[in-house]
Amino acid sequence: MRALVSRALVALAACALAGGCGGADPCDGHSGACLSLRVEDRGGVGALDQLAIRLDGAATLDGRTPGTPGGAVKLPVATGIFLPPATGAVDVSVVGLRAGAGVGAGEAMAAIRPGAHVAVVVGLQAMGVGGGEDLALGGGDLTGGGGADLAAPDLAGPQPRYVFLVGMHTSALGLESSLDDECTNAALAAGLPASPYKVVIAYPTSNPRDAITLGAGRSILLPDGTPIATDATFFAMTHLAGINELATGQVANGCVFTDFNPNGDRINAAAGDCGGWSGDTSGVAYVGDSAASDLNWNFAGTPSCNGLSCYLYCIQQ
Repeated sequence: MRALVSRALVALAACALAGGCGGADPCDGHSGACLSLRVEDRGGVGALDQLAIRLDGAATLDGRTPGTPGGAVKLPVATGIFLPPATGAVDVSVVGLRAGAGVGAGEAMAAIRPGAHVAVVVGLQAMGVGGGEDLALGGGDLTGGGGADLAAPDLAGPQPRYVFLVGMHTSALGLESSLDDECTNAALAAGLPASPYKVVIAYPTSNPRDAITLGAGRSILLPDGTPIATDATFFAMTHLAGINELATGQVANGCVFTDFNPNGDRINAAAGDCGGWSGDTSGVAYVGDSAASDLNWNFAGTPSCNGLSCYLYCIQQ
């Protein structure tokens, strides 16, 4: 679906140059689908006065923001792109401009869906002086949503941390590090921010509280933006909502392999992990309930390992 045809459907969420958006998500307050785009400097790009943004795939646009370049600002910056009700993959290409010349370029992929707020990070690599093709069409300035959005304070404060499910899995889970890789790959495929993700589970020699880093004061959200907790309140008896979405935002309710207490420590019992998650069918599994926001989120029962399949929790680092 062409997104630039109707500026009522696609416009850059405004962050006034004078004040910026603070630490807020630039898609906050928008009821429809929105792409929260964060642009970072991956080396040698420097300050920018304009971005050329191009989307191809399930939604398309081609334009610049702000429409008229202002003062140059340093990366990172953030903007929100309002999307049509489309489903599928979108290629996101960004060129950073200074005085009309392209000085940095990068791209990423996001998976969009109707009504969802999806986050994507594009890292810009330095280009040759004046080099690179301008990815924006003349006149497509995307200013239908308001004023300039390249304010330096846009990304002041910590960015949210995402939590979601992967699965189903049998109790033969294999190495914990392999599950971490699965979480990271699922997040990247769904268009969540590009960073490491870790499985939230206890192994015989590993407590999730020790394996996971939650010390930056960040909010913890589902992929659709639903608040779950904060870094300080994730390992607790209650959450604001159940962790019941896959990385794509699809709702998934069911059991979750855990074997840990609300505080993030492994449950001190000899048989709650199907033989160290080896698939031993003679024992039981300590599991949580993905739909639960009370203490059942981490411990809702002890079903037999025989024939059991459950989801896994994943969290961004």
